[in-house]
Amino acid sequence: LISGDKSVLKFYKSLKNIKILISGKDLINLGFTPSMRFGELFKNILKEKLNKNLKTKDDEIKFAVKFLNL
Repeated sequence: LISGDKSVLKFYKSLKNIKILISGKDLINLGFTPSMRFGELFKNILKEKLNKNLKTKDDEIKFAVKFLNL
């Protein structure tokens, strides 16, 4: 690998295991009706996780409640 490639590989490895911890079932259990907004929400949760703004499942749930109540 070229020196720059190593940093790209390290960056990729640090991000590849970032996963959304909540599911549609969690949202339904919170009283939300399944809709297209769930997909939009999950994209936004992933973006926030990649930016290190959401760290725990509880963080994701709080974010989801705010997002879906807009």
